[in-house]
Amino acid sequence: LVPDDFKLMVDTIRGRRNDVLGPTTEERDMLVKHNRRLIATRDIKAGERLTYGGNFGAYRSLKEDFRGISPFAWDKLEGKTASVAIARGDGIGPGDFA
Repeated sequence: LVPDDFKLMVDTIRGRRNDVLGPTTEERDMLVKHNRRLIATRDIKAGERLTYGGNFGAYRSLKEDFRGISPFAWDKLEGKTASVAIARGDGIGPGDFA
């Protein structure tokens, strides 16, 4: 680390940098490109049952969409009902299922 990055790291660990609560611009771009999340593989209508591999799966998004839940939580969605319409390619987030 360069001195400025080291200082930022130490300040963050010590709780002095409360303004650093999310990913930086560079990290945000990386998250969009590389993180997998639960995404609708086809249009899902409100009231439709969610099935992994059927109408949703764990993929990297082509959109800047940070709503998608972690792919490790796929079993939490399996068999649930979509409470809103979800477009193909959109992440499935909290509040989208019941």
